[in-house]
Amino acid sequence: MKTSWLLIVAVILVWSCQKNKNTTQEKLKVAPVSTASKLIIDTTYSIHEIIQDRDEQISKVRIGNTVYQSTARTYSLNDSALLHTSIDTIEDVINVRRERAHSYVYSVKLSQDGKVVYDKKYTRPEFYSLLKEDLVMRSAPLAPQLRGVTNDGRVVFELAFVYPESDVGMMTFFTTDLKGNLLQMESLSTSEGCYSSVAVSKSGKYFITCTTLYGPNGYEFSFQKPNIVHAEFLTDTSFVAIYDIISKSGKRIENGVQEYYEERDSISDNLIIYHVNGKKLASYKYHGYFQELGYTVPIAIIPEKNKLILIDDGKQNMLSISLASPSKFEEIKLSSLKRLNKRLEKGQNFEHELYVLGKKYFIYFFPEGIKYYVTEQYSEYEG
Repeated sequence: MKTSWLLIVAVILVWSCQKNKNTTQEKLKVAPVSTASKLIIDTTYSIHEIIQDRDEQISKVRIGNTVYQSTARTYSLNDSALLHTSIDTIEDVINVRRERAHSYVYSVKLSQDGKVVYDKKYTRPEFYSLLKEDLVMRSAPLAPQLRGVTNDGRVVFELAFVYPESDVGMMTFFTTDLKGNLLQMESLSTSEGCYSSVAVSKSGKYFITCTTLYGPNGYEFSFQKPNIVHAEFLTDTSFVAIYDIISKSGKRIENGVQEYYEERDSISDNLIIYHVNGKKLASYKYHGYFQELGYTVPIAIIPEKNKLILIDDGKQNMLSISLASPSKFEEIKLSSLKRLNKRLEKGQNFEHELYVLGKKYFIYFFPEGIKYYVTEQYSEYEG
């Protein structure tokens, strides 16, 4: 499941980069057309083919001593009941296109310690406020996944909208109350390719996206900056945010061809650890992330060892940061560790894996620290 969600999240960057080039203006009234413009009305309706596929996801989370489980199903009614109108303007030609699509049902049953909390059915139009209407209308049936329940009764789901037989889509999240009423719906695309998923803290007090920390009594802390790479809870009171800081960008001529360029900031700290109250606890330089179709970070949060571990494959080093005291860190050269030919059997060691482009690292903890590591060739598309 991790692989499929990574592919869906990764293509967010591709789609979001293209959307700025799209001249489509959807659900808007047509502005007065000048006499020089030609209006073409396309009355041909595009009817989606009957979709037999259905998706079902069973998600389970533990908050404190309470276990929540979501059984979610999404399916098409194959009724072609939804109508979407788009307006394209290309030079002096205005094209009005109408398209029909099927209605979908998003069925969600939530239980708490085995007792049903609610059993609700949502439809496509209820998610139009998330993002572009045509993407929601054309998307394949994918079921939402439960990510957690907050102490103040907000049920947090993640939901992907993806074009059928395509890798183009958008990751979103929505919340409900404990009666199933929709409270909040937002696209995660604003993170510009951030890999992180929406997550609820173990205590249930907060939940986090790539851009914002949400807490009780309407508390919100926005930590978004351009090109955020990753955001994740470290403890119940702290989280890490990693940024790809662009110091300079623009257009230039290379070999007679105009191209867009970006220069990255290699001086400023771009890994920041925050307290949930917004205070900066520590900051570091880290550039071990990479872009496959979106940002990916070789990161491991290991509470048993009180460690945040990040690998920089290019520099062949490892950053080890204390979870309890984020200002305490150690930079470990991989050359200082023993590289083994195969993974160790389970025993006194603690193994954790981190994915970098084309391979996996397996690192081994012992009472005195990290001693060994193993690498294996790996592809997300094969895994």
